[in-house]
Amino acid sequence: MRNPSWFEALQLLGGELAKNSDEKVDEYISFLLENIGNRIFEQAPIIALCANILSDVKGVADIKSETQRKYLMALRGTLDTFKPDSAVPPKVQLEVVYALARLGASVKEHLIQATKSSYFQVRSGALKMLIVHLSNDDLFEMQHIFNDRSQEPIDVYVRALFERDENRALKLIKEKEIVSSKELKALSFVFQNYSSKLTYNEVIRIIDSIVETGGIGNSNYFAIIIVQLKRNKNLTEEIRRMLINRIERKRKAWSAIEALATGFDKDEQTWSYLSTKVSTEFMAIRIISENPEKYDGSCEALTEIAKKEKSDFRRRYALKILVYKISNDEIDRSILKFHDWYFLDPLNPITKEWIKRCAINFNEDFSVMQKRFERLARDLPITLKD
Repeated sequence: MRNPSWFEALQLLGGELAKNSDEKVDEYISFLLENIGNRIFEQAPIIALCANILSDVKGVADIKSETQRKYLMALRGTLDTFKPDSAVPPKVQLEVVYALARLGASVKEHLIQATKSSYFQVRSGALKMLIVHLSNDDLFEMQHIFNDRSQEPIDVYVRALFERDENRALKLIKEKEIVSSKELKALSFVFQNYSSKLTYNEVIRIIDSIVETGGIGNSNYFAIIIVQLKRNKNLTEEIRRMLINRIERKRKAWSAIEALATGFDKDEQTWSYLSTKVSTEFMAIRIISENPEKYDGSCEALTEIAKKEKSDFRRRYALKILVYKISNDEIDRSILKFHDWYFLDPLNPITKEWIKRCAINFNEDFSVMQKRFERLARDLPITLKD
């Protein structure tokens, strides 16, 4: 009965029995409930099956009140279905959620518990069904949704907040710390639809808070927010100044650099400024290494980093940028890579074995590849092992 491959057949059987007589389908549901099991992972599939059968036969067959009572009692006992260790699969959890939703506000606590399921589709589905049964206060108190591991529940929650009480939702957003890229995506929805209702200073404070908490990550949603704000040139210039001020004062400089590169990546002055920071800010050289063609600083500064920097990551980043500066040849750029993005450490002499491997990989004679490395060694801070 609990085998998922039999679920649809057992559900269809209920419908066929209902066509013959009310008594037979009632006996069928009673039989299922009598064999419901003792543990939640045994009970949940049976409850979900009964819920689907009852939904299918509604208006076709009359189920005895005693059978209905047993079913509702079992359904109301499903709180543990949504616990992380319940072992109930997501499809069954969703079936239980749909069954609970039919009972309305009386099972509000069950739906709240379902928003904490291990499965994002269950959390999201339960939230959509729960929202209509929540008071304003209850809805605004469910801020654990902001910590969800998946994007969809956060999006559903933010939209629900604004649909319910726009002013209160704006107040919450103004005061909230944005600590993840998922929250940042939801915030991009706010800026897209409600930025005109935020004051100049409120926008600056929100952006500053995002940088302070490091909520940007590698998200492109910060860029989307800046694009949405760019219709106000003075505002975006103020944001740029705020970010540069943070970098100069070393107040979460790494996060401010990320914000500057993400939100203002189309502006040449962004890359000119970040190019001046490769020697002092790790995040600057890392981001420049991801966009080496945008570096417009001196090769001497990068050479110093490649030769003397204690961090091998910085040395490798510097070498990558230098290679892109001095050569447009794809083989030149590729033979100094250890992996797709991970360049060789310039402090380690390049061996003949490495040169042989490169010659094979790029189908060149060893002597041709040797001369290629010798040429690069004249222009780059690398050495060849004798």
